[in-house]
Amino acid sequence: MRNDRVSEVLARTLAEREQAGRWLVVDDLGGHVRAALPPETTEDWFRTGYGGRDARPGPPEGPFDGIALRLPRGRLAVQMTAHLLAARLTPAGALWVAGSNDEGIRSIPGRIGSLFPDVAAIDARRHCRVWRARGRDAPLRGQLADWATAVRVEAAGVALHWLSWPSLFAHGRLDKGTQLLLENVPPLSGRVLDFACGAGVVSQFLLRRGDPVTVDASDVDALAVHATRHNAPDVAVQVADGIPLAGGPWDTIVSNPPVHLGKDANSGALHALAATAPHRLARNGSLWIVVQGSIPVQRALDAAFTDVSCVAQAPGYRLWRATAARIG
Repeated sequence: MRNDRVSEVLARTLAEREQAGRWLVVDDLGGHVRAALPPETTEDWFRTGYGGRDARPGPPEGPFDGIALRLPRGRLAVQMTAHLLAARLTPAGALWVAGSNDEGIRSIPGRIGSLFPDVAAIDARRHCRVWRARGRDAPLRGQLADWATAVRVEAAGVALHWLSWPSLFAHGRLDKGTQLLLENVPPLSGRVLDFACGAGVVSQFLLRRGDPVTVDASDVDALAVHATRHNAPDVAVQVADGIPLAGGPWDTIVSNPPVHLGKDANSGALHALAATAPHRLARNGSLWIVVQGSIPVQRALDAAFTDVSCVAQAPGYRLWRATAARIG
């Protein structure tokens, strides 16, 4: 989870100013910004389901007089989010954007200046900046459907096609790690969980390959769940922070788990998956995960399973299979 320092700076900036009207606060995981605004006129939008929060792929319709946003990661993600939120502002409303200097917050005028002619630096402290953007006057791509990108590839002889959205993992392409997984995972049967499903590529592959499986899928990002529902409509998919509590046990769990948050390495989800999977797998079930070759995953797998092996490699990636869970 991202450092709260930026949210604390944004909250203090807003608290020092009189903020009237209806407000939307975006992904305020620490609750600092929400606490700085009038509770009776403030609404939250969480795109991620960390801590069991109610997550939605897109923002509520509004309109809002003010919107508080933590800078998203990635140029296209910033553009998409700015368009979605600008479409939900009143004509006189303002979008407040905060981020740390090393996240690229200084570049905000160049990123959203085409949408808002008035972009002003309001605060700078603790290596963070807060910008206020208002006066929107450009045509907007204000719905999620406006940002979908169609992808068509073939993997292991299976034709795949899906829609992807900015900020989803490997947006607009088949990444090399997932390709390694698809080319080497054997035919599966029974119940399968596609953990950290992203746009649902693995789920679609298993079904299109004709495996006799029932596929469930999960991701902490509600936009990923939205994408998977479109790309693999026969899959039961849900927002979950970790392996879902609902469902299972599964005969197989397959995953290309997240090991980075933007520029920051974070293998917490990977280690949590390795530790939790034995308790959610059926007897003789297996875990298949693909990770970057530099990620030290074997120790975590050995602690949870008695049979662990690297079954395939490609430049920069390794595919691991773990069976015979250590339980009891």
